[in-house]
Amino acid sequence: MNAGLATLALRRALAPVVLAAWAILLAVALRFDWAGGSAALEATAGSADAGALARGGSREGTWLVMALAIVPLLVARAARVVPAWRAGEGDWIGSRSTARPAVVASMVLGTWAAAALLLLASFASIELRAGRSAPSFRRAGSIALPAGTWIEPGSPLVLELNDPEERVPAGSRARVELAFGSGSGSSAEVALRASRRSEERESVVRLASRGAAEVEIPPGPGDLRLEIACPRPGTRACTVSDELELWAPCASDRSAGAQILVRLLVATLAWIALALGLAAWMSAPSAALAVLAAWIAAWLGDVTPLWLPGGDLWAALDVVGSGRVPAAPDPRSHAAALLLAAVGIGLGVLGTRRWRVAP
Repeated sequence: MNAGLATLALRRALAPVVLAAWAILLAVALRFDWAGGSAALEATAGSADAGALARGGSREGTWLVMALAIVPLLVARAARVVPAWRAGEGDWIGSRSTARPAVVASMVLGTWAAAALLLLASFASIELRAGRSAPSFRRAGSIALPAGTWIEPGSPLVLELNDPEERVPAGSRARVELAFGSGSGSSAEVALRASRRSEERESVVRLASRGAAEVEIPPGPGDLRLEIACPRPGTRACTVSDELELWAPCASDRSAGAQILVRLLVATLAWIALALGLAAWMSAPSAALAVLAAWIAAWLGDVTPLWLPGGDLWAALDVVGSGRVPAAPDPRSHAAALLLAAVGIGLGVLGTRRWRVAP
C-alpha cells in the first residue's frame, strides 16, 4: 500500500462539500425530537422506560440519516476515483513505482478511512447527545414458533426447552409479538408464562390490535416451560412473528450505537471497494447505483442473508429505536466484507490496465 495515495484518497473523500453536508445533517438530526411525545405513551404499554425510548429514538433517527445520506455520498466519491485517473491523473499515477494493485488498494483504504472517521465522529456526537447511559437488554437469540398460530382459551401455545441455562442468563426475558384476533370486548387478554422447577413468572397484556408480551425467565438450571395463553373465554390471539425473542441484560444501552457503528464500518468497506472497482468498467453514477441497488434488493427481500455486510442494518436500527441493543453482527459478514473488498480491488486492477486511455 502507498501511504501518500491513501492520504490523497482520504482528503478527497473528505472534501469541503462532504464535510459541510455531514455537519449540517448531523446537527439537524441531533436536534430533532425523534421520539416526540410518544416515548412516555409507549413506555406505559411496554417494559422500557420513557428515557430509554427517547435515547433509542434519537440513536435510531440520527444513524438513519447517516446511513441514507452520508454513506451513499461517500460511495459516490469512491466511484469517481477511476474516472479521475482517466481524465488525466493516470499519467502521473501510472508513472509511479507503485504497482497497480497497491495503487487501487491504497485508494480504497484511504476512502474507507474517511468514511470511518465520519462514522466514528457521528457515533461520538450521538452518544454525547444521548447523555447518560442506563442498563438495557441485548438480543440474545430466539426460539422458533409455528407461524400464524392461533391461541384460544384451553389451547395455549406451549414450548418445552431442555435445560437451556446457557442460552438464558439470569435476568433474561422472553418476548413474543402478538396480534389480537377477536374477543367479547375491544381487546384481548394474553398471558405469557415462564416456569422452571417450582418457580413461575407471568406477564399479562391487553391487546387492542397488535402488541407484545414479555416475561422474565426464572434463573437456574432445569427444563424451561413457556406458555402463551388466552385466559378469558371468548378471546383469541395470533402469533405475528415466527420466533420468540430472548433478551439478556447488558450493562449499558450505549452498546446499541456501537453495534450500528460496527455494521456500517464493515459494510462501507465492501460498498466503497465495489463502487471503485465497478467504476473501472462503467460510469461513476452507474457504479454507485449498482452497489446501492444490490443491497436494496437484499433489504427488501423476505429474508436477508445474515452473512451479507449490513444486511440486517434496518432490523438492528429498529431494535435500537425500542431502547434496546441488537445482537452482534454475524461473524460471516466480516469475512464477506473482506471478500467483497478484494473483488472490488480486483475489478479495479483489471479495469485500469489502460488507465491512460479514455474508454
